[in-house]
Amino acid sequence: MKIGDWDNIFEQVKDNLKNVLENIYPQKEMSKNMDIKFDDTQIKQAVKKYQSGNWEEARNICHKIIKRQPNNFLALELLGVCAYKKNQIEQAIAYYRESLKVNPNYAETHNNLAVALQDDRQIDAALSHCQTAIKLCPNYAEAWHNLGRVLRDKGQFEAAIEHYQKSLELKPNYAEVYNSLGSIFLELGKLAESQKYYQEAIKLDKNHLNARFGLAAVLLKQGNFLPGFSEYEWRRQRKDYVTGNFAQPLWDGSDFSDLVGSSISS
Repeated sequence: MKIGDWDNIFEQVKDNLKNVLENIYPQKEMSKNMDIKFDDTQIKQAVKKYQSGNWEEARNICHKIIKRQPNNFLALELLGVCAYKKNQIEQAIAYYRESLKVNPNYAETHNNLAVALQDDRQIDAALSHCQTAIKLCPNYAEAWHNLGRVLRDKGQFEAAIEHYQKSLELKPNYAEVYNSLGSIFLELGKLAESQKYYQEAIKLDKNHLNARFGLAAVLLKQGNFLPGFSEYEWRRQRKDYVTGNFAQPLWDGSDFSDLVGSSISS
């Protein structure tokens, strides 16, 4: 799941913020409630902190913005994103809902809320917000993908595949969608199609962990044991991989005839 497309947000906000505020406050109250001029400097700082993995500093900046501008929907949304990254799903949902109270026509927030709701197993609500995001922004590839994920959760596999394909029409190099297609075809037992999509995901993102594991599963199911275990063992290349303390020597990729006494660790 892709949370946030911050590169394009700021230009959009400058164009629509005045209209948003006018929908919230009567015209005669505007001057005393909020300055129409939108200063996005602090939001950009918060986004940079978020993108560098410093979620706590991003949150602190957003809270400062909210203290000055309680209806800054971008700051509220970013607070939701930070909460989601920390696996604080209920808090993320609350922030997204607050953001939508200010700007109910912001497709990205509907999409992000849908992702959090799906994680919270509120599937019907997630479906509704995905559909709203697409209604507001028909070319929103991430929302089409997430709607496909929700439909898969509901057991509607054909519809899910159609939505994944629509997402790829809009964003042909979207590795996550290829992974989702690989996964759903693996579940359906269509191994050749699953393999094709997993390989495309890895071609676009060689470090895509789920696609690597999915491809390993496909290859092993096909009886292609050497390449299957090779994909399975790929995780050792990751810097964050922590190896287990096994007595046997680890597999070095050689033919199985050389593996007497070795262990393919889990």
